[in-house]
Amino acid sequence: MVSDPNISVGDYTIYNDFVNDPTQFEKNNVLYHYPVNGDRLVIGKYCSIACGAKFLLSSANHTLRSLSTYPFPIFYEAWGTPVSEVSSAWDNRGDIVIGNDVWIGYEAVILSGVHIGDGAIIGARAVVTRDVEPYTIMGGVPARPIRKRYDEETIQRLLALRWWDFPPEQMQLIADVQNRTDAISRAAAEEALEPLTQQPMTPAEVNHARRQHNLPLDSEAETEQPVQPKQSGESPSAGAAARTHPPGQFSPASRRWE
Repeated sequence: MVSDPNISVGDYTIYNDFVNDPTQFEKNNVLYHYPVNGDRLVIGKYCSIACGAKFLLSSANHTLRSLSTYPFPIFYEAWGTPVSEVSSAWDNRGDIVIGNDVWIGYEAVILSGVHIGDGAIIGARAVVTRDVEPYTIMGGVPARPIRKRYDEETIQRLLALRWWDFPPEQMQLIADVQNRTDAISRAAAEEALEPLTQQPMTPAEVNHARRQHNLPLDSEAETEQPVQPKQSGESPSAGAAARTHPPGQFSPASRRWE
């Protein structure tokens, strides 16, 4: 459970814990998060956070700008320092921001100020001290890039697609395609995802895509008017495979930027 307004967790993000009560995530996993610093933890949608992962906010950073790293300012009554200077005991490096579809491994540690891009993977017990680019696999202490999950063209396509913002009916289509990827080629899987765009699809359009790739149909959507295939010479219409895209956006149908 998360009650702190400075902690934001996106839809469908999961946390699993074999040691402690996972509902105590805010208490056990978000550490050194004192209100005086005003820093935030922002976690995107569809993230997977493994047991024991920790997020260390700014109050873990004793200042390096003073004669001593001892936090004298927080004991202002004993040392006669102004209460307004309490926050000077720490070096505030800013928010921790986790993108969408990020997998954080067992007992990984994310330090304050780190931004992790969409689709990244953080290895078990890695200590992340700097920003992570999208779809990058990180590991080690301190964490370093191991490799990219996909080639750069595919990464840009995924970032443009932003599938994590799709409505539930389109997410079910993606889940069905993912379940089939072990049995079909990568090319076929990509083809099955072609009709998906940032624009919401109607239930009939979703079923049209399902039917083309032998996926289960949504029975409730069968009552709607089916999507008609585009005829030769016909201009692009409302069909899922015939959507138009504003200049500068990625077109799933042509698999290139337009």
